[in-house]
Amino acid sequence: MAEKKHILVVDDDVMSLRRAEFILKKTSHEILTAESGDECIQKLQSNQVDLLVLDVKMPGKDGLETLSEIRGMAGFEDLPVIFLTGTEDTEQMREAEALGAKDFAIKPLKPQELMDQIERALE
Repeated sequence: MAEKKHILVVDDDVMSLRRAEFILKKTSHEILTAESGDECIQKLQSNQVDLLVLDVKMPGKDGLETLSEIRGMAGFEDLPVIFLTGTEDTEQMREAEALGAKDFAIKPLKPQELMDQIERALE
């Protein structure tokens, strides 16, 4: 059995957050959640996190701003990130890739696709 990893899922939409959490609870991994960029930063500072699943569009600090801040934090330069997005905005995708995003999960989330993306990102 694979080693248990810690995944932080960040989304301001509670229904999307719960759906992602429900899908990922079927894996052997520990799931943490946050509803904002600021809460994400706080959770990263106080928990072991092996993978970040981060919504792109959030009020206040969006996903790109949040990831940019994370990349400046010691020890998080290489944290694997999968972005959650409702659209396939190529400009956002390019920005996210420049910040080191591993993949993009398009909402509404498809359970098997998301689990496959998670496993690839954790390899």
